[in-house]
Amino acid sequence: MTDPELSAAQPKVSGRVIALGIVLGLILVPLTVFGAMEVINRMLFECRDSGAEGSLACALRQVVITALFIPVGAPLGFFVAYAIGKRRLRR
Repeated sequence: MTDPELSAAQPKVSGRVIALGIVLGLILVPLTVFGAMEVINRMLFECRDSGAEGSLACALRQVVITALFIPVGAPLGFFVAYAIGKRRLRR
């Protein structure tokens, strides 16, 4: 490659930005889902007034649904960080 080709090459999104996006996705998405499930559990009648067994079932459902969203957070964080990085490079 010659020097003009190197200068014409478009810069890439930083790996640190991508890694930060993945980590934030892994943290923020499950926390958001956990909070949403907490609100839903407080509104549902079977979670509020059903005693210990119902409360345990609701808590387990909350934890399981939150755990299912952990793998969703990483790709979501990656794509958001990549899109933000590409947009900043265009400026």
